[in-house]
Amino acid sequence: MRRKLIRFHLGIRGIAVILLMLSSTFANAKQDQIAIFTATKVFTSLSSGKAKMLFKGRIKRLNNKKIVLLDWPNGSKMKKQFYHELLGQSEARINAYRAKLVFSGKGVPPKIVQQNNYLAVEKYIKGRPNSIGYALKSMISKEFTILYVVPAGENL
Repeated sequence: MRRKLIRFHLGIRGIAVILLMLSSTFANAKQDQIAIFTATKVFTSLSSGKAKMLFKGRIKRLNNKKIVLLDWPNGSKMKKQFYHELLGQSEARINAYRAKLVFSGKGVPPKIVQQNNYLAVEKYIKGRPNSIGYALKSMISKEFTILYVVPAGENL
C-alpha cells in the first residue's frame, strides 16, 4: 500500500512540474516579439547570423544595395530589449563595439531616430526604401516586409 502511495505522490509531482513548464511556455508565447523590417520588397528574409552581423555593423549591403540601419534613441526600452534579445549584449557594450568599428573605418553607425516611438521609425523607413529598422512585430503594418523575427529569450 505504501509503495502505491509513493508512486501516486511522484506522479502528482511530475504533473505539477509539467503544468508549470507549460504555463511558462504560454507566458513566453504571449510576449510580443521584436521584428526587423523594411519598406522594400527587394530584401529577402535574414538568417539569425546575418541579422546579428547587420546590427553589429558588419554588413553594409544587402542584395548589392547599400542599406541604412535605423536605431531607436539611446536609453529607450525598445533598444535595450532588442540588443539584449538579438545579441545578448547591453546597449553600452554595443555602442562601444560600434565606436571601435567606426574608428577603424570598418563600420557605419546606424541612424538614430529622434523620437522614442514607432511612428517616427515608420515615417523614416517609408521615406527611404533601403532603410532597415526594428519594432514590436504587432506594431508593424502589412505594407512593410518583415526580414527577421527575434525569438524571445534567444540570448537570455
